[in-house]
Amino acid sequence: MITTLIFNLDGILIDLCKIHKKVFCEALLRIGGLSVSTYCYDNYLEGLPTRTKLQKIGINGRTAIDVEDLKQNLTLEEIKKIQEDIQLREILLELSNDFDLFCVSDSINKTTEIVLKNLNIIDLFQAYYGNDNVFCSKPSPEIYLKCMVQTPAMPEDTLGIESSLVGQETIKNVGCHGLVLKNREELT
Repeated sequence: MITTLIFNLDGILIDLCKIHKKVFCEALLRIGGLSVSTYCYDNYLEGLPTRTKLQKIGINGRTAIDVEDLKQNLTLEEIKKIQEDIQLREILLELSNDFDLFCVSDSINKTTEIVLKNLNIIDLFQAYYGNDNVFCSKPSPEIYLKCMVQTPAMPEDTLGIESSLVGQETIKNVGCHGLVLKNREELT
């Protein structure tokens, strides 16, 4: 019986993917003088931590650190504009009556916290974790397992709700049930 729901923030609760793509490309262009095609980003970089994205395109060292720093600053500017989602709050409030709710993100924990506060849903989650709360980011099962140890839930008691290929692979690696949605609009 499902007792625990783990929501991915990016793409499920809000479409942060567009923000991440925009600010990553802007930071890469401003610091590294490089651009990444939409095809490359969407098919090879989407859903990965910034450091991994940079490694995949051959950016390391001081340049990578500077791109990461600028990307984080630009991300914080963008997420401060996020407003409350009343419909989402109602959906999660209803689910919280029957399930333990957790939120995981490929963003850092600070970003996750700000987004959840701005959406006015942070109080509905038992816990939330960003990619800086784990040693191995998705598709490693670590972030899901971190949620599950907060409850008596086993993988068979857990439903992961994801949108990206990396998220789907994480669900598979954990061995829990999975629900794949395209975007926030499909969460009803």
